[in-house]
Amino acid sequence: MANESPSPRRRLVGEPLLYVMTIFVSLGVFLFGYDQGVMSGIITGPYFRKYFEYPGPIEVGTMVAVLEIGAFITSVAAGRVGDIIGRKGTLFMGAVIFTFGGAIQTFTLGFWSMVVGRIVSGFGVGLLSWLIDTGKETEGMQVIADLHGGNPNNPVAVAEYDEIKDKVLEDRASGEERSYQVMWRKYKRRVLLAMSSQAFAQLNGINVISYYAPRVFEQAGWIGRQAILMTGINSIIYVLSTLPPWYLVDRWGRRAILLSGAVIMAASLVATGWWMYIDVPQTPNAVVLCVIIFNAAFGYSWGPIPWLYPPEIMPLNFRAKGVSLSTATNWAFNWIVGESTPYLQERIEWRLYPMHGFFCICSFVLVYFLYPETKGVPLEEMDAVFGEEAREEQLDNESETTSLVQGPPADPERLRTSRTGFEDTGNERRPSWLSRLFAKNRSRSDYEPISHDDH
Repeated sequence: MANESPSPRRRLVGEPLLYVMTIFVSLGVFLFGYDQGVMSGIITGPYFRKYFEYPGPIEVGTMVAVLEIGAFITSVAAGRVGDIIGRKGTLFMGAVIFTFGGAIQTFTLGFWSMVVGRIVSGFGVGLLSWLIDTGKETEGMQVIADLHGGNPNNPVAVAEYDEIKDKVLEDRASGEERSYQVMWRKYKRRVLLAMSSQAFAQLNGINVISYYAPRVFEQAGWIGRQAILMTGINSIIYVLSTLPPWYLVDRWGRRAILLSGAVIMAASLVATGWWMYIDVPQTPNAVVLCVIIFNAAFGYSWGPIPWLYPPEIMPLNFRAKGVSLSTATNWAFNWIVGESTPYLQERIEWRLYPMHGFFCICSFVLVYFLYPETKGVPLEEMDAVFGEEAREEQLDNESETTSLVQGPPADPERLRTSRTGFEDTGNERRPSWLSRLFAKNRSRSDYEPISHDDH
């Protein structure tokens, strides 16, 4: 009997590959969340307070938030590093630095750490573009093919590859410098939107809870282990709330998720402050309920979307730097909130929570009037959403990738509504209830194909 040659190792392709990649790059957020959970649990413990000689609110805030200083510094550099060594190398470097920082925290007296600054900056977008942009076209084609089932001849994969390659060649031919200054000059609006999404993700108050949940519950009347138990229950629900965006983000759209989340978060924070102010026997249970609702709302809205939105709206040649800058904004405001919360909890007490509720209202206004919807818009066609591409080119260069995925080209009116939150139901156009509720959409005018009558 002839010896059979060993079968080649099976590679992950298609959806399994996407899921594994998503889980892998999410490990960076998991590590940061683990650090948050550990810190929030120990800062109220008697051993911690005795070991550090009963630190005051400023000292506690510094020990908790100093991690963000290192993260901010490295996140600014991560865009340039990502362009040089790629996203995989950046992720690996970040993991090594985070491990080293954890060792320092374990074996020293302080809480200083060298933390990964940008472990999520390449979230789901950058590797294939970097491969093509550095001349590794065969590898780039294979990566895209793997994401579409492993077949290099898949028409969707070929169209997506050609689209990215054409964009890379166009950028290369222009000889444009890829500096932060050029990015700011040409794409100021996009950069500001990317930065604002991450800023409000912190100003909306999540780290008041994530960092200091036991202190919040103690402030509401829970004592010792009871406060830790409530923190654990709240964290479990928080984790579960991050699952719906997997299915809702391309159904509801980014705007509807952010807007609805901001409303629920604002109401929850105002209610938290009110219950603490009246200080009745029902206050402890009511505060736990309000905090759980707040965390669940953040978990499905302002938790994931600000990581998704910046990579979507930034142009290909500046994506690494743009997302790096937005991530740096996240760490900067993360530090501000983490540093100031213990002090504000003692100085203004219950008023702290309506204050962050006000920021939630501000974020609602910002998204409603300034954020274009990106649902259904291919990454390489985002110029049209921001009015940076001639209207004739928008129609002539309609995405081949979109056509292959969605079927035959639709009529202009159908295309316009499909990009603004409408559900396609046969020959009818029926908006989803969230699209009807938050119908105002800047991208409707920015990304509207012209009709034949306009010629």
